[in-house]
Amino acid sequence: MVDLAHSVLSLSTAAAVASIKVDFDGHRVVFKMKKTSKMGKMMRSFCADMKIDPKSVRFYLDGRRILPDEKVGDLGDLDSDHSVVEVYSEQEGGGGGGGGGGEEA
Repeated sequence: MVDLAHSVLSLSTAAAVASIKVDFDGHRVVFKMKKTSKMGKMMRSFCADMKIDPKSVRFYLDGRRILPDEKVGDLGDLDSDHSVVEVYSEQEGGGGGGGGGGEEA
C-alpha cells in the first residue's frame, strides 16, 4: 500500500511541475517550475544566469510574446519537445536616413 500511495504522490507532484526549455544565442537552459508560478520568475532568473539586462530581451513561445505576469500553467503543454521559449534581443532603430526614401531631386 505504501508504494501505491507514493506513486500517486509522485504523479500529482509531476503534474504540478513543468520543464521549461529556453533557447538564447545557441544556449539551451531548462527550468523546472510549478505551474502556478509566474513566468517573470523564470525570466529574471534566466537573465541573471546569462548576465543580460532583462530590459534588453523578449521571450516568445510559438511566435507569441510571453509576459511576466502569465502563469506557467496558462501557456499550455511546455513539457513537449516542441515547446521551447525563444529569447530575442530587443532591437532599436529602424527609421533613419540612408537611401531611397523617395525624395525628388
